[in-house]
Amino acid sequence: MAVTARHLADPWWLTLFKEERHRHFSGLAGTLASLRLPIPDQWINRLIADRKPDTWPIRELSIEALAKNELIVRAKPKAALMPQVQVRVFIERQPEFPDSPVLVLRLSTNALTAVALSAIRSSLRLPPGVRLSDDRLSIDVEVLAKHYGYEEWLGLIRRLEISTTPGRVEIDAEAGIRPSARR
Repeated sequence: MAVTARHLADPWWLTLFKEERHRHFSGLAGTLASLRLPIPDQWINRLIADRKPDTWPIRELSIEALAKNELIVRAKPKAALMPQVQVRVFIERQPEFPDSPVLVLRLSTNALTAVALSAIRSSLRLPPGVRLSDDRLSIDVEVLAKHYGYEEWLGLIRRLEISTTPGRVEIDAEAGIRPSARR
């Protein structure tokens, strides 16, 4: 029997999945899945626009993915006298699961951008796990996932790599349920 969209939409498999989740996926021990997900800049910018807190001192925030793990981040401050800030961002270090699940980005700025960024930084409230210090932005994936209610999924991540190509950010991930998960 061929699997159709209707079969996937039927709740039977979702019910089984939810039941298995409560058993910490012990019935699926030994499962390994890989994912390569290219995400267009437009999707990321839409997500940013939809989720950016109104309390931020930034009116608009957008990214442009370039080649070789580089991005350009543009921020338009709410303050009328502040110029648009443009920062080159380089992926410096990938998260390593489970020991050091921190993505480190290096910011490259000129003197004017550094001053503007400093003014913005003082009133920027970042989510838990995201820290901006000097020329580094550290994203602790574990802390961030816990903050947003995804803690139970962390144990499944074996590898997570973020890279860029022109116009998109690419996520390469591997997740699995260790054979020792059986109970």
